[in-house]
Amino acid sequence: MDVKNAVIQATKETAKNIRKYAMELVDSDIESALIVANFYGDYLKNNSIGIFSDIDFEEYFAQRLLYITKGKVQNKRFETLHLMTTALTYGGHTRVVERFLNNGLGDGLASLDKLPEKVATAIPRNILKHERIRQQSGIATINSILEIGLHYEYVILHIHPEDIYSTVAAILLAKLDVRVLFYNHSDHTFSFGYSAAEKILEISKYGWIRGTIRRIVHKQTYVGIPIPVFNFNINKNNDRKFVIGVMAGYTRKFLPWGEYSVTTFLNQLFKDGETFSDMNIIICGPTGKERFWQRLDKSARDHVKFLGSIPHADYLKLISSADFYVDSFPVGNGTGFVESVMLGLPSFGLDLSTGYSYADILRSPSVADLIDALRCFRVNNAAVRRNTLEVRQRVINEQSVAVCIERIRSAMKGEPGIPLPPYLQSMNCIEDFWEKNWESNKIIHAPLRMLPNLPMYHIIKLLRCWTDTWPYSTTFLLIKCTLLRLINTLRSILLG
Repeated sequence: MDVKNAVIQATKETAKNIRKYAMELVDSDIESALIVANFYGDYLKNNSIGIFSDIDFEEYFAQRLLYITKGKVQNKRFETLHLMTTALTYGGHTRVVERFLNNGLGDGLASLDKLPEKVATAIPRNILKHERIRQQSGIATINSILEIGLHYEYVILHIHPEDIYSTVAAILLAKLDVRVLFYNHSDHTFSFGYSAAEKILEISKYGWIRGTIRRIVHKQTYVGIPIPVFNFNINKNNDRKFVIGVMAGYTRKFLPWGEYSVTTFLNQLFKDGETFSDMNIIICGPTGKERFWQRLDKSARDHVKFLGSIPHADYLKLISSADFYVDSFPVGNGTGFVESVMLGLPSFGLDLSTGYSYADILRSPSVADLIDALRCFRVNNAAVRRNTLEVRQRVINEQSVAVCIERIRSAMKGEPGIPLPPYLQSMNCIEDFWEKNWESNKIIHAPLRMLPNLPMYHIIKLLRCWTDTWPYSTTFLLIKCTLLRLINTLRSILLG
């Protein structure tokens, strides 16, 4: 067995061991079992080893906690609650929830953690806000979710993939006649939550084709990513000296994979001094200090500016003033790319994992084709803009917020599932894209940050689940975990 296959096999074996240990703990120490289960979910989310759900596992936990539903009954006072793990000021996930709430789908928003001020003010004032639901113990957290959810007819899950607390609560809510739906925003990773929902609200081809392995084909219905109709000025910035482009995505989305390297792309792009000498690109997400950016040539670096992560409102202002958009790769953006099209921006990217929007037809099959598309934009700007506006209108027809809400309403009524649209079905989608990408980066994720509240005895037992393979050993993990506990203790002392 070669090194790569050995690491993959070891990672799978470790996941199996962690799963087993979590289930063994349920009857003797349910609080620790929930922490380990959360750890297990995060481990699978970040290590793409071909496991996309674990319905039996989450149902096992819910069955063991069925007793906490005793005496509880549904008391419907409102229609729809959106349940989140954590709302964020950046990224597309929270924007989806905001759009639903701002367009009449939802009476309440619940979050395990505090709502950022910019999120709280972005939704209507009449929306009931249930925040900081997370309690000191897992059981108390699940109970809090139950107490809130029982006042609603429907609960739509927008949870983090590892969130076992919301998952168990949702399963129990369903047993108490609350109707649960799951918005599959992280459809490319492992996630808890599939067994809780009567309908899985799908957003892309990638999530759709994973239905069989997740055992949810009978629950799937297409909804899509809701995209607002932005106003824009088609004649903006005509007198600007430079043509300004924006690239955007979380840092990890830019990590090179084989021939797909953003630094190589930028180096090749700005070698063409004649065509692109007056072009600058602003990159949102990375800071530019990440190791892989060291390969950026000076000629390219002179045309690139890094902003790091910025709030979504600031990001929209930035791309509204830009001349074009280039999506992150090798991992693209389901929301960011189509938003740029809605702003009338000529938009470019790679089609490694498409099928999130009709806008994906604008993507290119290779880095060379991507550069050619940008060259065409510089030479024939007007034609590229006209094509962008035609695609934009089709996106409005297919993915406006109103259309997506109508599809969810259909699921609420219990109508037959809506199939994946043919135009998405025909798009390029490397079926094992995420597994291959993870394998090539050779990074095994160990979510030790989740363990400080776990008794040391259980930490030691848990770390023994870890197979001794590159790059981690049990001893290394134990030392790191101990340091994290000390840091957390000192932080608590300093904060009083």
